[in-house]
Amino acid sequence: MQVCDLKNYGKLFAGKPSAMVEMKVGTMLMGELGATKVPKFLAKMPLNTRRWKRKKFKAFKERDIENREFIDGIYDSLAMFDTMVGVLGREKALEVYSKVAPKATEMMLEDHIPSAEDFLSFPDPVKALKDYVLDFFQLNQDGGVMRYDVVTNTDSDLCVVLSDCAYSAVAMEAGCPEVFSIASRGDDLFFGRLADSLGWEWIRESTLCRGQDRCEYRFRRR
Repeated sequence: MQVCDLKNYGKLFAGKPSAMVEMKVGTMLMGELGATKVPKFLAKMPLNTRRWKRKKFKAFKERDIENREFIDGIYDSLAMFDTMVGVLGREKALEVYSKVAPKATEMMLEDHIPSAEDFLSFPDPVKALKDYVLDFFQLNQDGGVMRYDVVTNTDSDLCVVLSDCAYSAVAMEAGCPEVFSIASRGDDLFFGRLADSLGWEWIRESTLCRGQDRCEYRFRRR
């Protein structure tokens, strides 16, 4: 097997859940909302989704982002958080969103990116991971989702730094920076577990979504 044979190689990560992941996230969210709040949430969510989709973000236009799945995924995230605030109030919505959104991001990455077992099937699992991850970033850059630089790429260290990210830009433009800053914690869950399985460690000291000037994706040999 070659790296290009791994699942979703050459496919943009759209950030919109598959039907299976959407079902799991929905079940988790309904459990957090509680039986008395679910009907109100289900009634308001479609209305808020349509309202957000009427907003034309400059962040999409400036980056020439045309991938419909990616755009719809952003609108869905904004609508979900907006609906939660309307149903629960802001403080409780942040509490519930902090439980659900990182796990949702982790599950979407798990659904898109090959597992540790897939990479371990290669003679050099870490090289396979690095090749896959670098292609992942290039595809997202080509799609206008991010701009990145490879800071280090050695036998013991891979560090990719994002200087621009559409998720962060849209969140700021929408006035909801917490939507993707909270969701980005799912990167730590997924990549941390993946790196650990290969005997490496995942390091992230800054992210654009959390208001810093760069977003770090770093894998380092233990």
